[in-house]
Amino acid sequence: MNGPMLGCAHFKSVRRQAMNSNYTLVKGQNEFMDYPILNSNNIRMSINVSDAGKVSKITISDMCSGGFINILSQGNENPFNMGHIRNGQISDNDISEYGTGMKQAAAALGGKLTVYTKLLDGTMYNVVLDFEDMANKEDVLESYNFTKFSEINETEYKNIHPFDIGSTIVLENINDTIYKTTTLESINDFVSDALSKTYGMIIRDRNVVMKVNNVTIVPPTNYFEEPQCRPFNETRHLFIYNHETAGQIIIEYNVNKNRYKKYSRDEHKFTQIRVSEFNTIRDTYPSYYSDEGEYDDGSILRINGTGTMFHPDSNRVGDDNEATQYLPKCKTRIYKQGRLHGNPSFTSGSNGSLNFVDTIMTFNSKQLGKDVGITWNKEITLEKDNDIVQAIKWIIKDIGSELSYDTSTMKATKLYEKALQNGIIVPVARIPTKLRPDRQPPVPQQEPDVVEEPEVVEEPDVVEEPDVVKEPDVVEEPDVVEEPDVVEEPDVVEEPEVVEEPEVVEEPDVVEEPEVVEEHDVVEEPDVVEDNDSVISILTDVTPTQIEMGPGTQTRMKKGQIENVFKKIKNKIEDVNITNRKAFETRASMCVADMLHEISNHNTRIPEYVYDLAISNGFIANTEVYLSKLENKVPTDYVPGGSKMAKFMWDYLKSEYDSLEEVEQAEE
Repeated sequence: MNGPMLGCAHFKSVRRQAMNSNYTLVKGQNEFMDYPILNSNNIRMSINVSDAGKVSKITISDMCSGGFINILSQGNENPFNMGHIRNGQISDNDISEYGTGMKQAAAALGGKLTVYTKLLDGTMYNVVLDFEDMANKEDVLESYNFTKFSEINETEYKNIHPFDIGSTIVLENINDTIYKTTTLESINDFVSDALSKTYGMIIRDRNVVMKVNNVTIVPPTNYFEEPQCRPFNETRHLFIYNHETAGQIIIEYNVNKNRYKKYSRDEHKFTQIRVSEFNTIRDTYPSYYSDEGEYDDGSILRINGTGTMFHPDSNRVGDDNEATQYLPKCKTRIYKQGRLHGNPSFTSGSNGSLNFVDTIMTFNSKQLGKDVGITWNKEITLEKDNDIVQAIKWIIKDIGSELSYDTSTMKATKLYEKALQNGIIVPVARIPTKLRPDRQPPVPQQEPDVVEEPEVVEEPDVVEEPDVVKEPDVVEEPDVVEEPDVVEEPDVVEEPEVVEEPEVVEEPDVVEEPEVVEEHDVVEEPDVVEDNDSVISILTDVTPTQIEMGPGTQTRMKKGQIENVFKKIKNKIEDVNITNRKAFETRASMCVADMLHEISNHNTRIPEYVYDLAISNGFIANTEVYLSKLENKVPTDYVPGGSKMAKFMWDYLKSEYDSLEEVEQAEE
């Protein structure tokens, strides 16, 4: 005895399951878009809202050549069969996963589906699936059949369809519970935003024109290409190989650092390996996935991150009439074949330092999608607990640690300095706490003695604008600074009328930030900088990034002067007992990098690697880079940023010696 025949489920049961699933309006509409978005360059969607404020009808038209292919076929070869799997559907180049999405979504969202389609041979058809009628049929097999199926002429086709080829689907009698009461304007904005997020990458890459109620869908901002974010891009490639006994070998390639790491199952983290070891693995073991889903370099998955901390979208104050701040909060947008499948986050409990970390994960392999947990309605949450998912989460968190922006930490300071090296305007709120002008301790100012002879204040030859200050006779012009423009901020004396009476110089209250001017050679006593027990403390407090130029002013030095300063600094590195020489060299290198950026504003562009070069190779190497840039890139004899190094050197000398006289003796 073979037992009773079980048969198949009635369509009524299938529809009930669909209606009780987690389909939303957005998830449902995406099922209708997945095929045309890859096969049509023009898609139009319209949404109707009833007088009661409920979504009543959804219409989608495309230009897919051949329309609904195999619509004349029998059984599961027909695209409207609930178990249909079409040719090419298993390919990694196809968004579709299980072949049931469109039918399940239609049954869940509405009561009637009408289709107008034009086949490759030019014939046109109108088909209807009335779900209410189908659910009421007694015969199980009959319950799945078309309510109406007829050939139509060109006029009937064109009355509904706006293009010469392709198909139009109309979903009516929308379920009242599928979406809240709304207006046409609100639903248009909602649907447009959802489509932009889901298909924005494809729309941008394939130049697809998609309209909702005649409003064109605009892809979201690609922050990875924004100039305020591009310097912070982090890129990782994931390789997965199949070991005959150990199973998966998971390797991460850090593009930024040109490093390979291998995932350890025991330690649940990546550890660095040599390039030769990676090459051996690549040449010995086959890829765990098919070649079709791989990228050109053999990787199967890519994770990219960037920081939006200095982008205007992450720094505006929104209200009811403006878009809110863009704060990605280290959520990871997951794309397969350019289609968004999820946006999970793994940073709960963060102090907000990861608010500006934007990460995306991209892949093409359908098998990889199943391994990371894609659902039947195309969601990926990375909730599976396997080695691949754990490796992905580790990489995402590692990228977050590279871009974390806690303004009280050194990491934030480095990101801030990188922003400045790339010409990014940094909002005050994003300046690291210890570097903000309002957080700097004031430097005590000394009232100058009465000047009896007004001719002491003369117009120096080198400084063009402020003619108030000249080297006093008390200081005999140390060799470190050969010209009086060593004062880095000449604009602190904004107007020459600060000297109201020829015989008296009053306290210069026009200095807004007294800590910027640390009483250079104008003051007889060099001990205006207090607490100079440590060179490191001085170099931390006095960084090139603190200096703010006033409008319409310049600080200038000649090429010969800056060369002389470089020579003296090199000598002092060897001759002077520095508390922490490496820290001094690093700060000097950063200062040179800042000067390189100044040159970049004069007819050339200094790439990001120059800054990294300054930090990694030390000061001496980069003086040569800087001086070489001076030869051909700066059109005058004056050096952009030269006084920054002069000020840096001067502050260092003052911290190393007890008095100006000792500085002069050392230089002799």
